[in-house]
Amino acid sequence: MNLSLAELHAAAQEAAEEALAREADAKAADENAAVLAAERAQEAREKLRVQRDELLESATGGMYRDKASQEWREMPVQWRMALLMLAGMGGPVAVRAGLQLQPLALRNWRELPPAERNAVSSIVRTGRPHIARLIALSARV
Repeated sequence: MNLSLAELHAAAQEAAEEALAREADAKAADENAAVLAAERAQEAREKLRVQRDELLESATGGMYRDKASQEWREMPVQWRMALLMLAGMGGPVAVRAGLQLQPLALRNWRELPPAERNAVSSIVRTGRPHIARLIALSARV
């Protein structure tokens, strides 16, 4: 089996391309696995939240409601992120450190660390009178 230099070169080139294709496929599979894992984690958190709420309501006969968690959950994520930024999370230092606000904003209120919950509550308390007075800014002109 005598192969010419050109045939050997072509075979080597083909093998290298196949190896690169397999590597790219493996990398894409890893990225897909990470995305799927994140989605499954979010689904599991949501199921646990629902179960927790059901158990809490069952245990207290419907007397206990976590209003802060409900308000946080019903607020659009963009508003949550804005409140987190106003409370001191985010900004240039946090961006350089790799802190992303969206994953934090997607958490349940009780999943936020106590310091962050307190900071957000404080910002909401101080901003409430100012936001309540906004009439002209909210008008549809």
